[in-house]
Amino acid sequence: MATRCTHVPFASTSACGKPVLMDGLCCRHIRQKCAVCFEPVGSINTVATKRLTCGHAFHAACITDWFVESSDCPTCRKPQTEDPLVIFKEKVENNIREKFHDAMRSMEAEVEHLRDTLAMQTMFNAFRTQDPSVNRSSDVDDDMVELFVEVTSGFASSSTS
Repeated sequence: MATRCTHVPFASTSACGKPVLMDGLCCRHIRQKCAVCFEPVGSINTVATKRLTCGHAFHAACITDWFVESSDCPTCRKPQTEDPLVIFKEKVENNIREKFHDAMRSMEAEVEHLRDTLAMQTMFNAFRTQDPSVNRSSDVDDDMVELFVEVTSGFASSSTS
């Protein structure tokens, strides 16, 4: 395999001689098509084009869209784990995943608190309907409400810690 570009420019008798990128040609003379949009693309990294570590080149917008779905080269499927876009994408995904797990844990704690509160309310209502003295005296009723609030607030503080 040639290590120097074999392209012979028009009106010249000698080959280019730059280091080979692929297919015996350097990054200046190789003609690639973007495997995402199938349009011609340059092989040198610029603002508009991106060449991956495997040597395949793509339009920057095309490969950015591709990296949303996959971290592999669209042409040869080689993982692009060292690419800055892929590294950034993985950091964002991990951050979102962590925030999602935190939100789920918080919601599970809130559901548990609501279950405890509902259980205490159900027990209070059952006690109130079974004990006729509660319905006869407003003093006893107020005492029961205070006791209920005290007990349920104890559950709330224990379920959040």
